[in-house]
Amino acid sequence: MDILITGAGRGIGYLTAGKLAKMGHRVFAGVRDPAQAAPALSRLAGEVIPIRLDLLDQDTITPAVEAVMARTNHLHGLVNNAGISNLGPLEDQPDEEFERIMQTNFFGHYQLTRTVLPHMRAQQNGRIVMVSSLSGLFGLPGETAYCCSKFAMEAMAECLRFEVASFGIGVAVINPSYTQTELAASTDLDRATPRMSPYREQMKALLRVQQAGEAAGDDGGVVADTIVDALTAATPKMRYVPGSAAELYATWKGVSDEEFHNLVRQTLAAGGG
Repeated sequence: MDILITGAGRGIGYLTAGKLAKMGHRVFAGVRDPAQAAPALSRLAGEVIPIRLDLLDQDTITPAVEAVMARTNHLHGLVNNAGISNLGPLEDQPDEEFERIMQTNFFGHYQLTRTVLPHMRAQQNGRIVMVSSLSGLFGLPGETAYCCSKFAMEAMAECLRFEVASFGIGVAVINPSYTQTELAASTDLDRATPRMSPYREQMKALLRVQQAGEAAGDDGGVVADTIVDALTAATPKMRYVPGSAAELYATWKGVSDEEFHNLVRQTLAAGGG
């Protein structure tokens, strides 16, 4: 099978590309800079082809899909994986920061999916996997931009699943929890929370919680395995909740909104130091 993955140069996207290529599938690895990503991608077993795809640059989307379709007549899968985050309260969030998160995590994937869909419709099958987050199901403090982008991805996936089913196209959502990636570790607090902000100390405490959660989180391979399952299942589920996310997801589903809100507040207070 031929599969296009966004954000394939590192993290979950890179691990997923490696697992799929090792299984004998051909992977088109969407990356911002193919030359920079090539050495790491070349270490993966199997056929992995770097494709320039920068979701912050809309002009790269159509050429990327054209480059993929020039090398295959059947694109089985699209994995909308690339994602970025920041940490900042709603009041302080600079417009350009909010737009950067939304463009990368949602609008870029929205535009890419629209560009891929005519090809999948023509072949009368395909699989689209959206890598969302538990933060796409409930809001968390300091994550307004990130949660908005993932909520939007959730809505897109749920609507699309209805629309494309008659064309043989399956849509699945992956909802990880804390994963050992670089999202929190690389967070620059100054991007979205000014040093003199009244929220500054709260955001610093939240960042400590996030970084600790990420360090102790699921191995990225757990999420990559789940993505592979969603791509290769005969009948994919709408939602996959991998690893440690399953317990928190079950808690969220089993309590009232107010009870869950209080649980999150208590957890963050205990971990903030």
